[in-house]
Amino acid sequence: MSFVRIKRQGWRTYHYLVRNERVEGRVRQRVIAYLGEFESVEVALHRLDFLYRVHHGNAQDERERAEQWRKKIWWGFLKPTKYDLSNAYKMADFKNTKAAKIQKALKNAKDHDRLAAHYLKRLTTLKKALKI
Repeated sequence: MSFVRIKRQGWRTYHYLVRNERVEGRVRQRVIAYLGEFESVEVALHRLDFLYRVHHGNAQDERERAEQWRKKIWWGFLKPTKYDLSNAYKMADFKNTKAAKIQKALKNAKDHDRLAAHYLKRLTTLKKALKI
């Protein structure tokens, strides 16, 4: 039988889905899945799915924003290639350039991809543990 175990560390509360098993005559608790700060399995499934979709969508939006800036870019005789974007750091006013906006959008997309992958991994682990 599975149940939710609560652990408190400082001011935070963490939840684990655990199962009691008898090992060599003693009862041991085995962690089936980490729920994090979500208080139930249903809430964890719903919120992890929601967080994955949000971050996945945000990553796509940031990539589209970078592509829009890439189409608008104009540096006189330079063509907007990856080489130009990497050399944009050498420009004195890099923060005010369109290349900086492209770099920032691509960095944001990468961060959202990383978070989406994290939440997807937690979601699949939980579903696998529950055999859904």
